[in-house]
Amino acid sequence: MATKKPLVIVANGYETEKNARDMRKSQIMWTRQELSVLMNIYGQAVATGLWRDYGMSVRQDRAIFAIFRSANDVPIYRIEKIPERRSKQGQYQILSLTGQILRRGNDLSQALKVIEKKITSKNNIRLVH
Repeated sequence: MATKKPLVIVANGYETEKNARDMRKSQIMWTRQELSVLMNIYGQAVATGLWRDYGMSVRQDRAIFAIFRSANDVPIYRIEKIPERRSKQGQYQILSLTGQILRRGNDLSQALKVIEKKITSKNNIRLVH
């Protein structure tokens, strides 16, 4: 006789409890240090009036931090963390509004310099680290 396994309902589909647990474990997340770097640059751009909103998305293969000019707009920048690319192009990539990759690298602060340059050149401000 087959053993009964508990089921978890996930968005109109059914998965065993083990599969649901494995999915949660394998999701990529931002670390506290990475979030600190992201929120630092975001906060300074908000203070200058350039950006108004952000969004975070977590998927199995990547974590995404999206920056919006206004709350009901498309993201002007997407910062993605893809750990499996760590040894190739770098685990962080910065994408523009059109999806063009602006910069890749393994150091988040260095990768974000491409955005910092655009912020400071538009407003003649100096970002503080």
